[in-house]
Amino acid sequence: MHRMHHIHRYLCQGGIISSLFSLSFSAMANFISSLTSMTASIIISDSSWVKGRHVISRTSVLRESILYKTKSSRIHRYITRVVYKVCNVFKMWAQRLRGRKAFGKACNELTRRWKGGHDIAPEVQQEILEGFLKFYDKRHWKYQLIENATGIAYVKTIANSKSFAVVNPDGTTTTVSRFCKPVNFRQDVISACRGSVHYEQILKKKKTRGNHMDHCNEGGFAAIFEEWVKDKDIDDVYAQVIHNDPRLKSTRRAGFKTFKEPLLTEWTIFHKAHAKLKELTPREHMQLTRNRLN
Repeated sequence: MHRMHHIHRYLCQGGIISSLFSLSFSAMANFISSLTSMTASIIISDSSWVKGRHVISRTSVLRESILYKTKSSRIHRYITRVVYKVCNVFKMWAQRLRGRKAFGKACNELTRRWKGGHDIAPEVQQEILEGFLKFYDKRHWKYQLIENATGIAYVKTIANSKSFAVVNPDGTTTTVSRFCKPVNFRQDVISACRGSVHYEQILKKKKTRGNHMDHCNEGGFAAIFEEWVKDKDIDDVYAQVIHNDPRLKSTRRAGFKTFKEPLLTEWTIFHKAHAKLKELTPREHMQLTRNRLN
C-alpha cells in the first residue's frame, strides 16, 4: 500500500505530463524509459505481480516499453494510463509543424495543466518559437516581434485565460496566439467596432446579468457597420486599429481591439445615433438570430 501511495503521489501531485516539457526532448524519452523500468522493478519485487505481455508498441518518440499484468491492477492501470497519455502528447508534439491546426492542438495539449508564469525550458521555447515563425501570418503586426524574439513565456490574461508571449530583446513580452490565424482586416475592423462600444453603450444598458443586448434596428449591427464603412478604405481603417494588451484590467473596459482617435470618436457617435438596443434572454437572442439567418 505504501508503494502504491508513493507512485500515485509522484505522478499525480508532480504534474508529470506538464513537467516533462520542462526537460529536453531526449530527456523526456529517457524519463519515460526510467518510469517503465521503475514500474517493472516494483512489479517484480511484489509477489502479487506476474509477468505479462507488451502493451505499448514502438513509436517515433518512445522506445518499446514493458508493463506487467497483476491480479491487483491498481498501479498497472494508473501507470498504463499515464504512459499512454505521455506517448500521445509526444506524438502530437513531434507532428506540431505539419500544419497550423496541428501546431495549435499540440500547444493546447502541452499547456493543459500549465499556470501563468510556467517555467519553460529553453529547448522547448525554441520549438514553440519555431512554430510561430512558420505559421504566423507575415502580414500580422506581431510577426516582426516573433522574428526578433529571444524566448517564449506563458502568461495569465484577463478572464482567467493564459497565453504564450514572445520575449522581446528589451525584456518586455507581447502575447501571441497559438492558433496563428491568418490576418483578416475586415474581421479585425468589425471586432474593433464592437469592442469600442461594448462597455459604454452596451453593458451600461443591460439590467439583468446573463442577458444579451441585441441591435434590434433593421439589419442589426451589421447594417450599422456597413453604413459607416461604405465610403472608407478597409485597409486604411485597419491601420487605425489598436490591439490592447489582454493582460491589463483596463482592456475589459476599452475592448481587446479599438481605434485610434479621431476615428474612435467618429465611430462611437455614429453607433450611438443609429443603434436601437433591446435586452433579451440568451434563448430569445438565439432564436432571433436564427430567424434572421433564415
